[in-house]
Amino acid sequence: AQPPGDPRGVIRGCLPFAIRTPHVRATLILITVAGLFVYEYSVVLPIFARFTFGGDADMFATMSSTMGAGAVVGGLMAASRVTQVPVLLARSALIFGTIQILVSISPNVWLAYALLVVLGGCSVTFISTANTTLQLSSDPEMRGRVMGLYVLGFFGTTPFGGPLMGWIGEHFSPRWSLAVGGITLILAAIYALPRLGREPLVGGVSKMPPPPAKITD
Repeated sequence: AQPPGDPRGVIRGCLPFAIRTPHVRATLILITVAGLFVYEYSVVLPIFARFTFGGDADMFATMSSTMGAGAVVGGLMAASRVTQVPVLLARSALIFGTIQILVSISPNVWLAYALLVVLGGCSVTFISTANTTLQLSSDPEMRGRVMGLYVLGFFGTTPFGGPLMGWIGEHFSPRWSLAVGGITLILAAIYALPRLGREPLVGGVSKMPPPPAKITD
């Protein structure tokens, strides 16, 4: 038996549950795709400002500030939601990816600023919805382990996603760095859409039928 807290035991004990549970599997895929391709703004926005619009540090700061303002609004809207319906996560991912593509093709910086406000709101809405969906879709004894996979998929992909998006921006265009993130998130959302139910999640279990098998420690 693995000692308590051993990451190998945590992953082995949680992965079968995550794979077998549609809500959890689809959400983790969305989170991993977003962590790898989308949430690399600290790498992409500076080169987007510099090489797409010929800006400087002030332009990058303005882009970051507009995203931050949108994130505040998006956070307040997400916090005001009373019920959590899993399919809303896939829909928010579709909107998030679409807005990111629109940012990537902005013809001027002023339109980019306006779209970045919306993008910031979508960013926070998506990540908070994913967090809530995972926690409410997981059995109580699996919840901590599932959130460990959430952290691994979202933050653990940064060492790979950052250099990848930077390479795309350097060899193709910063616009492509943003566009690739949006496209991959839309594709992941299309995969997740039929696997995330329309029934509200209540008390850690949805009203959908449970998976056929269940892991017990």
